[in-house]
Amino acid sequence: MSCGEEDDIIACNAFPTVDNALYVQLVHDVQISQVSILSGCLEIRYAYQGCEENRAAALVFDDRVGYSSPPTRWARLFMEEAGDCAQSHSNILRVDLSQVQAADFNSMQIILEGWPDPVVYTY
Repeated sequence: MSCGEEDDIIACNAFPTVDNALYVQLVHDVQISQVSILSGCLEIRYAYQGCEENRAAALVFDDRVGYSSPPTRWARLFMEEAGDCAQSHSNILRVDLSQVQAADFNSMQIILEGWPDPVVYTY
């Protein structure tokens, strides 16, 4: 089976953090190249520069929910600083979105900093 076929099982490898104080502090230079929803996971393909090839990444959500239709959540990709090396790396983060669902709704939109379009998540 090839990647992307409907029968593939996609495993989320991370859980989001919901923390307004952390969210407002984050400023990191990460280039997001692709975003998609796969089996309840938000898959983010991204590139960064630094000394370490496998830096830990996390998705941080603001604790606010915009009551639009569908509800809106704001998120940023967070990576710890890893020096001033000019090496380029890329990676994939798959985040389980079940913890950030809006009550009484079956979908929401995610505004991901660094990505031009809202990501609609239906659950």
